[in-house]
Amino acid sequence: MLIGGTGQIGYAITNFFIQRNWEVYMEQCFLKHSHKPVTILRPCAVYGICSQHPREWWFIKRILDKRPYIPLKYNGESTFHITLTQNIAKVIWASIDNMDFQIVNVADRTILSAKEIGEYIIVQLNSITKFISTDSAIIEDALVGFTPWSVSTPFTLDISYCKSLLDKVGLDLGCYTRDSRKYISWLASFSPLNWEKHFKQLAAYPFEQFDYHNEDQFIKKLIVGKND
Repeated sequence: MLIGGTGQIGYAITNFFIQRNWEVYMEQCFLKHSHKPVTILRPCAVYGICSQHPREWWFIKRILDKRPYIPLKYNGESTFHITLTQNIAKVIWASIDNMDFQIVNVADRTILSAKEIGEYIIVQLNSITKFISTDSAIIEDALVGFTPWSVSTPFTLDISYCKSLLDKVGLDLGCYTRDSRKYISWLASFSPLNWEKHFKQLAAYPFEQFDYHNEDQFIKKLIVGKND
């Protein structure tokens, strides 16, 4: 799924995430009835220090809990565009003198798969945790390895317009492997025991994200199956 980013009014809606119909309608109404120039930003899976929705905690807590294996849904190949908080700030700065009505997709310069994000975190935390790829269709295993970036089809923003805005003011988009080290260190400083009170938005997910019992059962079946 590619979301256009030309600065023009319009939006592609994915099947079950990011923008619901009412959000698109809200954007259109705001642009239509605004009497002054306005810029609407569309970031995607925002990350940065002080986040209450740090998706990376899905990996980091498992590493802190010394989990030897981490299963990854869709073989870890899911790509879900992410947005550094500094990138949002840069686009706001670049749009201060904007005299038009525009919608801007804001995301990182590069797109990483869920596995690539996890691999980078493992290196930063000097962990020896290993990944196990899975695409199990068994119902009880449906959420095993389901990361916050897990999607069945790629979710990508067209950031060409965003890049052109930043070029005009001499700025460029940041990327995960260059700009997330302090963020990962910040996350790793939290205890895995009481994380819910710090990351309330992440804790509000409608399913258990750290179901180690089912993970262990799945891994056990996988290992037994390989040895048969």
